[in-house]
Amino acid sequence: MNKSIRASVLSRRQVMIGAAGLTFAIAAPNSLKAAALSGEGPRSAMNPWISIATDGTITIMSAATEMGQGSMTSLPLIIAGLAISSTCGLICQAISTGYVTVTAKAGRSSAVGLYVTSFYVGGSFGAPLGGLAWHLGGWPACVALVAVMLAIMSAIVIFAWTPRAPAPTEVPPIEPP
Repeated sequence: MNKSIRASVLSRRQVMIGAAGLTFAIAAPNSLKAAALSGEGPRSAMNPWISIATDGTITIMSAATEMGQGSMTSLPLIIAGLAISSTCGLICQAISTGYVTVTAKAGRSSAVGLYVTSFYVGGSFGAPLGGLAWHLGGWPACVALVAVMLAIMSAIVIFAWTPRAPAPTEVPPIEPP
């Protein structure tokens, strides 16, 4: 009996599809819990001021009547703050991904794939922490959570960061062949 064994070669596309599937498998239980907490009725009230309809319509209510005192100017400021925060998050993500490609000496696409997968897996596990902190202790617990996360990130930078070697000052001349 003469059998030939063929080595299996994975492409980057197959690895990325597998990583995306793994990320979805890890994130799915949290998404199902969030859907279960959102309520079964035609309209789910997150709090007395915000409600989300089943068709995705978000209604934000203000307790004050606008009579020149500026209660309606606060809503655009809240929306602007959320837009600025989201934009800053996207910019930081783009810069971080670009930095990974610059610093990786070999296997840049693999390094970016690992970074992005870690980013989304970490987000899937870390996302419920804010809600848990709020449930356990309100704003003080949320502020404490942010402080702890900043301390952890600072410790990683202090102890695990390796400085890059300085670029050579002289470029050697190119000799003709």
